[in-house]
Parts: sequence; structure tokens; C-alpha cells
Amino acid sequence: MAELRIAVFASGNGSNFQAIADAVREGKLDASIELLVAISRALR
Repeated sequence: MAELRIAVFASGNGSNFQAIADAVREGKLDASIELLVAISRALR
């Protein structure tokens, strides 16, 4: 199966993004994170 190409949309403290990034790095998820879109609290 081909590697998944993932875009992550993050708000808050980034814990979901970190979990995805860890899974990719550890080989638990056959994917690459291609894009991260984050909402900055400073912009609100």
C-alpha cells in the first residue's frame, strides 16, 4: 500500500499533531506529514 500523505490542522497545544508525528517517526503509521496548519492564539 502507498504511503499516506497527511495534512494536519491543529489548534490548542498540539498534542494530536505530536501523537501523529510520533507514530510516523516510530513506523506505526505508514505516512508522511506534508502540511501543518496551525491556529495561533496570538492572532485572535
